Amino acid sequence: ALEAMAAGTVPIVMNYGGLGELVTDNTGFLVPMGSRQQIVCRFNELLDRLADDPQQIDAKFEAAFRRAHRQFTWAAKARQVVEVYQWVLDPSGPKPDFGMPLPDAPAALDS
Repeated sequence: ALEAMAAGTVPIVMNYGGLGELVTDNTGFLVPMGSRQQIVCRFNELLDRLADDPQQIDAKFEAAFRRAHRQFTWAAKARQVVEVYQWVLDPSGPKPDFGMPLPDAPAALDS
């Protein structure tokens, strides 16, 4: 899913486990879990909706691309490591929280 978003593709994933944590409602399409029949029906319904209105995909493209490049690159991981080291050196500040799912990054993180 991250590679798809980084390449400019909006993912469709099950809202479960790792993929359900990496993709948000703003950056892709999350299909709820259920029985096999329910999952197939939900995918069919979503694909029909997207075929009827492909602008839904376009609306999420930029956010998906930004999320992959702002939060899951080596530079982003390096920033997180620096935050941990800063907290270790001065534990009076807030402890870094990189729990999943990570929220969408604010636009200020363009660097």
